Amino acid sequence: APGYTPADWLDYAVATFDRLYAEGADAPRMMSLGLHLRIIGRPGRIGALERLIAHVRSRPDVWCATRLQIADAFAAAVPAP
Repeated sequence: APGYTPADWLDYAVATFDRLYAEGADAPRMMSLGLHLRIIGRPGRIGALERLIAHVRSRPDVWCATRLQIADAFAAAVPAP
């Protein structure tokens, strides 16, 4: 939300990731973030995104993918009839 401070947004995003990562021990989970250029792209906010990415990438067995990469993986795993 635009009303979040960068620290609030980072706390929320890290808590969401950590919960999904823990649940992913039993079954895969997916976290999707909607990022708007005019919000996260501001100089005072972009550092929070960089810290989230570092946190996510520090965990093993995490796949950071684009929407196209996810669609391609799904299409390969579930061929059309």
